[in-house]
Amino acid sequence: MTPFHTTFYFLNNQRKIDQLEKSFTAIADQLELYEKQHSSTIKNYLKSWQEELDGLTARYKKSEKRAQEKYDETIGDNDSENQDNIAYATHISGIDYLAHNKQENIEEIKAKYSDFLDLFSKSTLIGLYSLNESFLSKICELTSQTFERKIKLSHFSQRDYIISSFNYLELVIDLPLKPFEKYISKLKDIQGFRNKIIHEGSEIKDSSILKTIEKYSPNLKYDEEKEFLRIVSSDFIKDFFKLLKNLYQELLWQLEERQEYVTLKSILENWFGLIEGKITISEIKSTKTSSKTRTIDFKIESDNKKIPELKGKLSLTSGKGYEVETIDQSENKLIKELLVAEKDLINLNMELKTFMTFDKNLDIRLLIY
Repeated sequence: MTPFHTTFYFLNNQRKIDQLEKSFTAIADQLELYEKQHSSTIKNYLKSWQEELDGLTARYKKSEKRAQEKYDETIGDNDSENQDNIAYATHISGIDYLAHNKQENIEEIKAKYSDFLDLFSKSTLIGLYSLNESFLSKICELTSQTFERKIKLSHFSQRDYIISSFNYLELVIDLPLKPFEKYISKLKDIQGFRNKIIHEGSEIKDSSILKTIEKYSPNLKYDEEKEFLRIVSSDFIKDFFKLLKNLYQELLWQLEERQEYVTLKSILENWFGLIEGKITISEIKSTKTSSKTRTIDFKIESDNKKIPELKGKLSLTSGKGYEVETIDQSENKLIKELLVAEKDLINLNMELKTFMTFDKNLDIRLLIY
């Protein structure tokens, strides 16, 4: 197999992607856009904050130098340890006034940027909340088409989209609810914050919400005097991005299992199709072997008599960067040629794009035996 043969094959054998799969790549692109905007804005926010503090320090530097000179001059030959002399020199030089005034200016700058962070974070939270609401609704619509269900999401109560969406996926699409419980719990917390921000201008008097705020300390702060919820750290929104990515990743795999791994089967058959003859992938099973690793076991069959019945194990592990490892225990010439031609698994990586879309640093390990 030459590089030309490999390139020509994949250009002419592109896998058809259905609407359900496309919806996951689309939401991933939207999340990435939101995340880049958030990251860029926070970076500029911190830069502007530091520049303003540096400017303030520079403005006070000359005044502080003159005040120190006046202080030293006033003390003169007098006892510098005497409290009366210190108090008089401090008063005459204005050192205390400058220090107090400078601190007030620093607090004003801090308050201004704190207000900006709070406002921007709440705006981003509202945007992400709406994005998630729309996506879950779309998934319910697409799965009703995929599994040919007459019952639609609209038949469920729409007062709470989170509960309605997951009830639909569990009761109509037959997805297990347990893998999503930890995500639903956090989404309900965020829903509570969002409703207070939207409908009550961030004012909170509900004791149950106050207990929830404590769970997210120190990223959230409650101003008791104003009865006002503040987002005081960008980590709160960063955690929201992570929550959505992990949720969608889990939802993607649960739907793939529900469809009896039809997408993975198509991906692997298309990739192994570089070998002459018809390759059939069967007995696929996906297992989350750790919090960072998912393993896909499968059986390889072919009408090419030169290829015996083989098995494969594909491991996807969240790492620091894209790394590849291939292990060939098949002792088969055609399999060896395939792995030499695809030693970096670039085309397999591209085929698996949807399953890697929420974690672009997944390492791939492929074992054939």
